[in-house]
Amino acid sequence: MAECPECARALEQLTELKAAARALPELAPAPETWDRIVARTRRPARRWLWPSLAAAAAVAGLATFASSKVIEAGRARAQAAQQARLETGIATTYDRYMDGVNAAIRECEAALEENPNHPRVRLAYLAARHDRLEAMDRLTSGGD
Repeated sequence: MAECPECARALEQLTELKAAARALPELAPAPETWDRIVARTRRPARRWLWPSLAAAAAVAGLATFASSKVIEAGRARAQAAQQARLETGIATTYDRYMDGVNAAIRECEAALEENPNHPRVRLAYLAARHDRLEAMDRLTSGGD
């Protein structure tokens, strides 16, 4: 129920309805009403058997359909939450990677200011810029 607010509301409404029904005063039917009820119960059972069975089947079908929809909705919410956690983890990993690449680029730029022709620093600078472009390209192309 904690994962399905709709289910929790439905249960709460049913509980309230049950409590309200129990709180109703007990009424006695008029004598003529009771006589009609007794007369109807003495009729052959065949008149109400098939409609009752059809109604019971309809209720069972509706209950099965409703419960499958509740289960399906719960699964969809769980999958969406899992996808969100996965996307958050990927975004965090990407951000950390880019922070490291950007820090390497800044270090290389600082080193190149002191010695603009140093071949290893120039190579490291170009490699870091290349890594950043590749990561950005993978991000915008969906990882392909």
